[in-house]
Formats: sequence, structure tokens, C-alpha cells
Amino acid sequence: MKDFQKTVDTIKHDFGNGLLSADIWDKTTGLSMANYNSNTKATVLFDKIVKGFEGSLIDLGFPGINKYIMTDIDDTTVLLIIKLDDRYFASIIFDKTLTSLGVVFSLVIPNTIKSFR
Repeated sequence: MKDFQKTVDTIKHDFGNGLLSADIWDKTTGLSMANYNSNTKATVLFDKIVKGFEGSLIDLGFPGINKYIMTDIDDTTVLLIIKLDDRYFASIIFDKTLTSLGVVFSLVIPNTIKSFR
């Protein structure tokens, strides 16, 4: 059995004060497995984004999402969605004025995936 809370705790540790919310959800059901300061409606939206984006990539002959999707929400806020495996994803919202992208790429993404496996 996966320890979903351990992965959320790893995310909290790696982001520190820059973390605004985190959620691990099951793509087959859309249900949250563990979270920190998350919003149920946001989780549903992120699930739809992942399914739509990945489905479109596959329809166009691309392999789908490899490790992550990242986009700015506004001038200071970033949405990061990490593919933990074929079934589970993590959505993370963080303040980019408090967390460098170098930390995200070199620490957060690898540690999140590693802690999940």
C-alpha cells in the first residue's frame, strides 16, 4: 500500500514556506488520497486537465505526460502537476517568489517521485 501522506510530507518539507497546497489524487477515480491545504474543486479541475492533456497528446501520437506539467497561474503562483505513476498524480501550487525553479527541478520533482515509490 502506498503511503500517500509520506509523499505530501516530502512535498511540504522540500517547499517550506513556498508551498500553498498539495494533493495526491487517483486518476481512475478523481479522488484525493492525501493533501495539504487543498481544494476539492481544484482537484477535480486538475484531474480534468491531466486527462484532457494526456489524451490529446496520445491522440496526436505523442507518448503522453512523462513526469510533470507546469504553468503560471498568476505573477507569483505556479501550478505543478507531477505524474507519480500511471494512476496517481500530485498537484502542487507554490509561490515562485519563495521557491526557486532550480529547487523545483533538482529537488522537489525527483524527491516527490522517489518518496512515492
